[in-house]
Amino acid sequence: MRDLLCGYAVTTLCGWSVFPLLHRLLARLPDRGYSLCRCFGVILAATIGWLLAAAARRPLTTGIAGLAVLLAAMLSGAVAVAVRRTSGTRRPGDGEGLADFLRSGAKWIVCVEVLFLGGLLLFSWIQWHNPAVDPDSERFMDYALLRGCLRSPGLPIPDPWFAGRDVAYYHFGYAMVAFLVRAAGAEPSHFFITAVALQHALLWAGAFGVGLALTRRAAGGFLAAFFVLGAGNGEWIRQWVRPGGLVTFDWFASSRAIEGSITEFPWFSMLWGDLHPYVMALPIAACALSLSLAEVLPTETLTGAAAGVVEAGSVRVARSVCFALTCGALLATHPWDFPVILGAAAFVTCAPAGRGRVTRTAGTVLSAAASSILYVPFLRGLAGAGHGLGRVTIGSRPGEWVMAYLPFIVLAAVSATLLSRPALRGRRDGETLPARDRSPAKSSTSATCSQPRACTA
Repeated sequence: MRDLLCGYAVTTLCGWSVFPLLHRLLARLPDRGYSLCRCFGVILAATIGWLLAAAARRPLTTGIAGLAVLLAAMLSGAVAVAVRRTSGTRRPGDGEGLADFLRSGAKWIVCVEVLFLGGLLLFSWIQWHNPAVDPDSERFMDYALLRGCLRSPGLPIPDPWFAGRDVAYYHFGYAMVAFLVRAAGAEPSHFFITAVALQHALLWAGAFGVGLALTRRAAGGFLAAFFVLGAGNGEWIRQWVRPGGLVTFDWFASSRAIEGSITEFPWFSMLWGDLHPYVMALPIAACALSLSLAEVLPTETLTGAAAGVVEAGSVRVARSVCFALTCGALLATHPWDFPVILGAAAFVTCAPAGRGRVTRTAGTVLSAAASSILYVPFLRGLAGAGHGLGRVTIGSRPGEWVMAYLPFIVLAAVSATLLSRPALRGRRDGETLPARDRSPAKSSTSATCSQPRACTA
């Protein structure tokens, strides 16, 4: 329980240290970035902590970790003040003040806190049923890399298996967990299951923020959190329709829905309990997506009305730096996710029409390209083991792909059906009439017009 409380306290402190900056940079998001502040705060503080350890050429300690959190708070505060001064007087695009948001946005803060704390308790309770670090799973490898980070005299981190070599594996995620261990003053063997639970709690909060940003409703955020972490695949259907399928259930089979491939998903990874890079990359990916959405969503003002307001240049530059920092952390944590998130971010920034489309997309790509500079010490040991692309000689059956991606297929079909309805299509395009104008006479007038946008009452 002590490790659980310390983990919650450290991540919350890291989040609060950067929220004043995120609140100013993410005025386009309903929660002003509160759902991602913990993840971004840990990224920033861990990066500073490891740079301090590298400069001192000594292992990461509790004192260095605490100093890193303090420096992260000072840096974010200084940048927030500089952005406010360079942008001049407060404009609608800057959003309301922090004190005003703590009152008007209290409901979003409560939603995020309940979701994060509830998820942390739930996932910790599940992990407590299997707390051992043993060779029965791959936890021993995760634990070896974590201990290697804790023993490392600065950067780069030595390989725990090959003396005198740098780690030939993407390991910034383990470095972040090592930072949390030192900041919490915990024993790594005891903190391990708390670290696993923290990853999924951060993902829950981050997915809620993305859903909230897209729908501007709490229901959308909760649905996003549920589907990202709770949805699996259709393997359970295939098992249940088999003879005797209702009597026995092979839960591990869902991770091999396509023969010869690994089809794991967040809920399976949480149950399995490994601290692999792709698990630690999930909340970072959600953080990067939220930062991308902040580039294109309409500004949310105090009254809740959307307005297309031109932001100050300093806000966009600072937000691009935050995006670059997050993408760099993602690249050093799990490089396989980097091109996917970069492509999604480029699509999000390019989708809206307008004169700034090219500038937004170019800024996103350039920020991501420059993101690896700060994380070179965590990437220098990596070496490509592939020999190019080749043709698969043994293909997969179409039914396996349907089972593996069944939730996405169902969601796409439901979305297409709903969006094809005239009422929802009109609402999406902003063509619905105000309630006071929906009289029979005006409805018949608009019905005879071939171009509803050009009709006048």
